[in-house]
Amino acid sequence: MKELEQLLELNKDIDTLLDKLAVRRYSVIDPKRQIISDMPKPKGGCRINAIEDYIINAETIHNEIEKLCEELKIKWLIFLNNYEEAKLTIKERELLEMRFVKGQRWKFCAAQMNILYPFERWNESKVYRTYKNIIKKIEKYYH
Repeated sequence: MKELEQLLELNKDIDTLLDKLAVRRYSVIDPKRQIISDMPKPKGGCRINAIEDYIINAETIHNEIEKLCEELKIKWLIFLNNYEEAKLTIKERELLEMRFVKGQRWKFCAAQMNILYPFERWNESKVYRTYKNIIKKIEKYYH
């Protein structure tokens, strides 16, 4: 489904930005880059202050992450509204949300479903079968 793929892509974009933020954060605390702003500047150039650079870039990245998270929430609500007549159960919605909104792997989804529904046995195969049934349910109403 195109909508679910878009949700997963947004999740990947958010994860990429979080990784970029972590790398920049490390560059500030890296012992090899201790730059104090009152140190003399080298000949012919200015010294880049890693802390100031991180703060400026971190704010920009945080804004991008917030924007993508908001877009993800909106697309998820649109998805639920568009396919309301398919009458997805709470379990099915939780499974889709874990996988496509939170971006978890099938194995993690199975573990979480075991926690949420301890009287049922969930494994990757059952999770994937449930997902296929959800897709069939949606296609039945909308195709």
